[in-house]
Amino acid sequence: MPSKLLNVLFLVVTVFLDGAILFSLSTPWMRLTLGMMLLVPIVLISSHLGLAEWFASLVATKGRPRRFPVLRKKVVSLLEEIKRLNWLVVDLDRGIRSPETVTSDIKMCEQRMEVLLGEIRRTAGQPTVQSPAEGEN
Repeated sequence: MPSKLLNVLFLVVTVFLDGAILFSLSTPWMRLTLGMMLLVPIVLISSHLGLAEWFASLVATKGRPRRFPVLRKKVVSLLEEIKRLNWLVVDLDRGIRSPETVTSDIKMCEQRMEVLLGEIRRTAGQPTVQSPAEGEN
């Protein structure tokens, strides 16, 4: 018998034996002890057969590529500017930095947000499909 077939046969027998032991024994400590002892060969054989990788490949789905990756990057940048603006206002309220510096930073942040909004208007509705190698960001 080839070794892979022998491993599969041994795995099936071990799983059924483990199930029979867990079902038939009435004392919990015996079920736990024998079940754990039979779990070791099950894990070793399944790792030798590559079952974990096979199951992982079944679960891992390749998502469809994004249709608007440029727009997404612009929107993420806008959200980062909104967060920055929020922290600048918090700094202003708490008095951590000088009000003049924070006010000038707020104005610059608002200007960057206006620029980003203009870029978002220009890129909205223009699909550019990402290649799968670029991934999803």
